[in-house]
Amino acid sequence: MAPAPEQPPLQLGSQQLSAVLERNWDFSAEFAARKVDSATGTISAIDPTCNSNNVENRAFTECNQAFLRATVASPHLTQWGSTSSARRFVDQAAESTASRPHGTAPGSTWPQHMDIRADTSYNDACRARNASCPLLWVTFATMCRVGTNRLASSLEQLGIPLAALGMGTLWKNRWGYRMRALHDLLLHEPDERLVVWSDSEDVIPAPYATPDRILKQYRSLVQLQGGPRIFFPAEFACYPIRKLENVYPDPTKLPFSLGNTPFYFLNAGLMVGPAGLIRRMIEVVYQDDCFDDQLAYTLAFLDPLKWWMSQSRVVQVGSSTKQVVPTDAKPLIGLDYWNGLLMAMYALPNKDYVVDAASKKLTIKATGGSPLLMHQNGGKTENRILEILSKEFGYDYEADTLEALRKSGGVYRLATSQQREGGAGDA
Repeated sequence: MAPAPEQPPLQLGSQQLSAVLERNWDFSAEFAARKVDSATGTISAIDPTCNSNNVENRAFTECNQAFLRATVASPHLTQWGSTSSARRFVDQAAESTASRPHGTAPGSTWPQHMDIRADTSYNDACRARNASCPLLWVTFATMCRVGTNRLASSLEQLGIPLAALGMGTLWKNRWGYRMRALHDLLLHEPDERLVVWSDSEDVIPAPYATPDRILKQYRSLVQLQGGPRIFFPAEFACYPIRKLENVYPDPTKLPFSLGNTPFYFLNAGLMVGPAGLIRRMIEVVYQDDCFDDQLAYTLAFLDPLKWWMSQSRVVQVGSSTKQVVPTDAKPLIGLDYWNGLLMAMYALPNKDYVVDAASKKLTIKATGGSPLLMHQNGGKTENRILEILSKEFGYDYEADTLEALRKSGGVYRLATSQQREGGAGDA
């Protein structure tokens, strides 16, 4: 259980953050405008060659067809991306957003102010990648590994359209670069489209995470928390700056609390929200190409950023501490503390997960939540929960890894609800 912050404040501002970080973070609309190219709408790169001396040493796996079908040209290929591999991936991409005029969106059937609602009729539209699908999953990968291919295949099975950015570029720990890539892709998406953004190698959807169920759970989060439109999973550990622990609110004392939870802190491996709001948020919080994205979103959550709609219905995003904010403005960012939609799996032991033997529904004992989208953040040397769940869900998994766990006496499968009722524990 994460320690509860001392006297947790419910209203946070940049002065309190500055006392912790000894830096004044500017989240004003004026600051955001200075970073956006007025001609193209793209974010102007700050320090694009940072970490250029880092060594790339990750193992490469051939990309499967599901991933290749999802690959799009990065909205901007840096000098590191002018390689034959970049052209190869771009040529095989099913659709390149780079060919679209600035400010336009695919298809012509999208209503101007479409409500994001849960409706099973959307499942067929999403499976067909029709423009009327209100959901898009976006990931970033500079090379394929087992988990990358698994994510693409599982989403294709569920009928969730995927756009994969990053191929043809080098990673070099450029977290801010991938924020820019997402922002510039979203210039070509309707503002109202619900976007799921995720890491690529260590994220899976549940096998019942159909588009309509994702939409329904997203709406439930919005209604529960009464305002936020962009959600991240809450996690057990405060990263990357541990001393921010006491600046976070205590979720058990929030007005909409559902009770105890060990998950207090923002994790950036998953994000769900409308395309227009995510795009505007990135314009505000982007610092440079190597600035940690989890820190950027954490500072935005704690500031807090606000959102509202002007008379012209244009989304505005700004800081409550840097400018005059309308009285009806709402917090922009919320955390899924009770795993209704999102799950960050770091530091949660395998015994705290239960899978229903018949439906394969996953339940988190600590919260009672059944997440649809899961990210195993952090180290994976001992706990291989994502491989265990992938086998339970019928996805590709690292068989050698689970066999090694079995031989060593480690947990290589989870307790099912039937085993628990019968008194049996983990294998």
